[in-house]
Amino acid sequence: MTRHYFQHISGTLFCLALAVAAAGCSDDKKTMESTAQMPPPVVAVMEIVPENVPLQSTYMGQTMGYLSATVSAQVGGILKQRTYKEGDYVAKGQVLFEIDPASYQAALDQAQGQLTMAQTQYNNAKREYDRILPLYARNAVSQRDRDNAQAAYDSARAQVESAKASVEQAQIQLGYTKVVAPISGYTSSESVTEGNLISPGTPLTTINQTDPMYVNFSIPSAEMRMTKRLEAEKRARTTIRDADAVMQLLEGEQFPHVGRVTFVDTKVDPATSAIHARAQFPNPAGGLLPGQYASVSISAVTLVDAMLVPQNAVLQTAQGPMVYTVYTKDEHPMARLTPIKLGEIFGNEFLLDGGLEPGTTIVVEGINKVRPDSPITPKLLPRPSRRTPLSTPDSVTVPPASELGVPSPVLPADEKGASAQPDQSAPAASGSTH
Repeated sequence: MTRHYFQHISGTLFCLALAVAAAGCSDDKKTMESTAQMPPPVVAVMEIVPENVPLQSTYMGQTMGYLSATVSAQVGGILKQRTYKEGDYVAKGQVLFEIDPASYQAALDQAQGQLTMAQTQYNNAKREYDRILPLYARNAVSQRDRDNAQAAYDSARAQVESAKASVEQAQIQLGYTKVVAPISGYTSSESVTEGNLISPGTPLTTINQTDPMYVNFSIPSAEMRMTKRLEAEKRARTTIRDADAVMQLLEGEQFPHVGRVTFVDTKVDPATSAIHARAQFPNPAGGLLPGQYASVSISAVTLVDAMLVPQNAVLQTAQGPMVYTVYTKDEHPMARLTPIKLGEIFGNEFLLDGGLEPGTTIVVEGINKVRPDSPITPKLLPRPSRRTPLSTPDSVTVPPASELGVPSPVLPADEKGASAQPDQSAPAASGSTH
């Protein structure tokens, strides 16, 4: 009885196990059939072709007057009067300050008196010389008398010239008591107030000529090296001198006038690892003032026959950067991982240094849905317009004025490169990619 019972139970359990196994096989088969029936993922693809691409570099700069002159006293004395209103526009030659002229007027009067005495002595000496000369011709006077008259005449004439020079010098010194504007422009605040005793060379104010206006900026030496290298490899054209410049003020307003680059230094500043440069802007309305901070954008470089890869199309793997390239198998579009060599990044695109042939089609959107060597449904995207320049790696972004405590420094490429380059520590792409 007991043995028959256990045999019955065992048989029942065996039947249940077979039923479960059969159900599991049925589910796996359905899953495989469902997977096989899933359509290929729809992804955006783009053809990579050589093209000429303009670049734009943006740098932080500071405005400076086209001409800037420090107005200084050329003679000493008591500062009697300031004749202009601080901050006003003044014309070249306009009187700005007056220094007490009393002592200089007295010196001029004294010099003029000495000139009168010298001219009187000269006239007497000339009359004596004119009287002696014909007498000497008739041997009525000695040669010694003739020589004395000649010496007295020459000495008197020299004294007149010296007295004239003294008068001219005294007039100049007296003229310096009126301090005039050396250039036309806007004045700054006075450095010395009325009533103070000043000496020659004392600065009194500064005048800035603001039309046109200079903007000084610095080009990172790493960027200049990159540009020179690409130019030497015939991969770029550079025309930085006389290139157009666009300025944006820190308040977010774009300056309405286009400037041009007028100076690029030929050496690197060792303190900043940057190259000093300058652009000139028209400023007819006087909207720009010396000392303002602004960004300067310059389109001076064009990549030649460059192949650019969108940044979001690149997979960073342990084997290096890769992209999904599109190929056809049995008349079906497929995607495979292809290693590439990347160069600099411009805007949101990498400059391709190798790995792809011109005309290659790559996946640029939806790469997280693609598996290596799997079918895809490609949707061709047009190439981006190259009318808008791409920004260079060292271009700065101007922060809002409210957030700007100090001017943004121009960093060398070594310090900024880490933020521009992709993360090389991404996990390897194997089996399923992200």
